[in-house]
Amino acid sequence: RLQHTTMGIPELEELFMRRNFFLKHDRFQSKISKEDDRFFEPSSNDLRNYIKETLHYSIYRSELKRQIEYMLTSPLDVNQRLWEANISSGKIGSSGAISSAKVRDMPNEEEETVILFRAHHALADGVSLGAAISDLSDEADQIQESIQLHLETRNQNNKKRKHLSWLKRLFQFLQKAIGFWFIGSIRVLSQHFYLMIFSVNPFDAIIQQATIAEEEERQQRTRSNAAPSDSRLVVSTRSVSWCDAAPIDQVKQLANSVTPKATLNDVFVACVSYAITKQLEEHKLTGMSSVVVVPRNINIVIPVHFSGGVLLPGESMGNRIGAMVVPVPAHLSTTSSSVDRLKLVSQALSDVKSTPAACIAYTLAKFCSKCFPESWTKIMFRCNNCHATAVVSNVRGAPNKMHWNGRDVVSIAGFLPLPPGIPIGVVVQSYDGMVSLTVTADRKAVPDADKFLSWVLEEYQRMRVVTKTSV
Repeated sequence: RLQHTTMGIPELEELFMRRNFFLKHDRFQSKISKEDDRFFEPSSNDLRNYIKETLHYSIYRSELKRQIEYMLTSPLDVNQRLWEANISSGKIGSSGAISSAKVRDMPNEEEETVILFRAHHALADGVSLGAAISDLSDEADQIQESIQLHLETRNQNNKKRKHLSWLKRLFQFLQKAIGFWFIGSIRVLSQHFYLMIFSVNPFDAIIQQATIAEEEERQQRTRSNAAPSDSRLVVSTRSVSWCDAAPIDQVKQLANSVTPKATLNDVFVACVSYAITKQLEEHKLTGMSSVVVVPRNINIVIPVHFSGGVLLPGESMGNRIGAMVVPVPAHLSTTSSSVDRLKLVSQALSDVKSTPAACIAYTLAKFCSKCFPESWTKIMFRCNNCHATAVVSNVRGAPNKMHWNGRDVVSIAGFLPLPPGIPIGVVVQSYDGMVSLTVTADRKAVPDADKFLSWVLEEYQRMRVVTKTSV
């Protein structure tokens, strides 16, 4: 979401050319081969074949929501392009893309430009897309320098290890080979098979019952020759929401006050597990008490990027994402607090991080996608998600505000396409010192994503009160 004077396609074309964008990221001008879908082919390098200007979203949040939901569910012809975008401009704050708190600090005469971008997963992962966005910014060179500095620091630490005696290095090697890879693999595979067999996704029964009710209603309309209501025609199968959650420093202070090992992501995984519990309880109150069960634990998928959440200099775009399935508490005793929940979640995540779960998942995913048809791969992915209830993805953005041609990039939000069989996706994203959240959900599981997100924030504020965090 760009702020100040509006930006159109001609200016974007000039920006892409000046930043040599297609030369740096040639996959942006590629498509999937029709003859063999394992390979890419060159596509158009004309930006107007990817981006189109649209009318601005004048009904606060509602129109923008509908467009995001449409882009999340409508097919993208990958034999033509791997990405596309809509661009529109209007009065500042009119679309709801920028939070009301930020809009209050801006002059009323300013305008906003909203760019809605969507891409097929064959183009890149979220980290690579974030790097592409930063490469278009005025601060691109400084961002690359900071990444290079981080790499040099990492290399210096590696050099220090080389000065250790051969005996210590041998001990460290054996410790990693035996402790992390061998024992860790046994641990993670044992837990994975256990979760596949004995865990349940409580939303499966809810979605199934809602699907049956929809089919019965459709058959009834068919028998009576009645047309569906107008409201039903426009309802999407997805429900989305977004917001700014809290300053990064505040979240980190909260996490450290609970346990030194807790991370920013741990905090919001705990908040999401609370929101899932509240959603299940609401389904109970709305006539689904016979099928809703709030289990003791729910499974949440945590994506892991192998480059530490950054695109290293010289690396091409792609997918370097593994995943961990983590059982976290859902139903707690009445005497347990939000801090108790965070401690349990943090420990569960720490246990899985000490295993090669993400590496195993990545290897299996690459093998299945190369050796099996896409339909088979989807079935295998669905079976291997261990009846997960949600995906919570953490995306690290630029620490300071970026600019495109001198214009403030006020906020950035990414929405997670739902993997097969998982009804809720949450993105925890940091940018310019602020943590933002987005929710993408199956509407049968989460009818109102705004309410779901309010429960996430409710639990976060409860943690703040208990820990007395005030930053």
